[in-house]
Amino acid sequence: MVHVTKINASATHFSRSLKTHSAISLETCNRLIKFADDTYLIVPEKNSESSAAEIAHIHEWAKKNNLQLNCAKTKELIFRGRGSRSRSSSYDLPPPLQDIERVTSLTVLGVVINDRLTAADHVSGLLTT
Repeated sequence: MVHVTKINASATHFSRSLKTHSAISLETCNRLIKFADDTYLIVPEKNSESSAAEIAHIHEWAKKNNLQLNCAKTKELIFRGRGSRSRSSSYDLPPPLQDIERVTSLTVLGVVINDRLTAADHVSGLLTT
């Protein structure tokens, strides 16, 4: 199981692209990947208990850098193996972040990625357009 959180923050004063380079994850195995105005937090299963702390850390970092985390546009995707049927997670987000939606697919750079890492959602979307 891998947690991926697409984070959307909006600038209140300065250019967000200049400020996002200073954001770092709390745990060394967790990764923050930034592209244009999107940031992705990737947390492997062995660190899954750190997901809530990582998101809270990013929320605090954003406030310190005159950014506002947009929970309505922030999404969480949990990749699961074939044998995993559980849809629940073992952590709760802190109160200001509880509105982050857990989804079964995300569009990353125009490619739809689903929680099973199959191309079915992407191909279906291509065929209907």
